[in-house]
Amino acid sequence: MTFKHQLWTRLVCIAILCFTSLNSQASDKVTLSIKPIACIVASIGQPCKLNVTAHWQAPQPMDLCIYQQDKLVHCWTNKQQGQKRFAISIVQSTDFKLLNSKKETVATVSVAINAAKPVSYRRRLRADWSVF
Repeated sequence: MTFKHQLWTRLVCIAILCFTSLNSQASDKVTLSIKPIACIVASIGQPCKLNVTAHWQAPQPMDLCIYQQDKLVHCWTNKQQGQKRFAISIVQSTDFKLLNSKKETVATVSVAINAAKPVSYRRRLRADWSVF
């Protein structure tokens, strides 16, 4: 084998090892998805009621619980993935957190509230410098 061929073979092997190591690190994360992720209300301050579906997936079986702000919604024991459908009523944007058995946050998703009618501000009729 020539030196160039050996060098080329080693570079290819190193590239393959780096790629597989990066892939394994990226897949070690727990993923959480909430659908829908937004709610439309007529105006800000009105409550939003909707049925959401939470779905999570982990690289290995874990004990996980989903919380809406600080309120427990559901727990799973020794599962690699889970799904739960539930009703919520929110007045402002809220976070959903997936916590492990050590109460560490492993994933977070926000559900936003959007208003169909934006907050209107009163326009000033005269400028600040007006004498009258």
